[in-house]
Amino acid sequence: MPYVLDAHAPLWYLTADKKLSKRVRDTLDTTGDDLIIPAIALAETGRIIISLRDGQQKFEELLKAIDQDPRFRVVATDRQIVETALRLQPLLELHDSLILATSIILNTREISAILLIRDEEIIKSKLTPTLW
Repeated sequence: MPYVLDAHAPLWYLTADKKLSKRVRDTLDTTGDDLIIPAIALAETGRIIISLRDGQQKFEELLKAIDQDPRFRVVATDRQIVETALRLQPLLELHDSLILATSIILNTREISAILLIRDEEIIKSKLTPTLW
């Protein structure tokens, strides 16, 4: 089963940050399935990392780690995702609605995907399967 990752999940997973839940870490450690990163989540992760000391280098290291793990796949934001996100927009910030919309659309195009996200509003919405 593919997993869609929010902005924090790949960062916390690849840096072994304890903020990542044990359930998500165990899932990421054991799955052989696709780990899908919406382009907006990668951009948000990059913005967070680049703001840190030596951030550009750390972001390049993160990109290299993503490139070296064949399970990771970055998914572009297309028109259908944007249209879905804008319908969700009053409920969420734009980047969150784009991440959620990516999961929703992938679930209509491919086999069921689970969104790995910490955001309680998205989890409570039950608009897509989630895990944290």
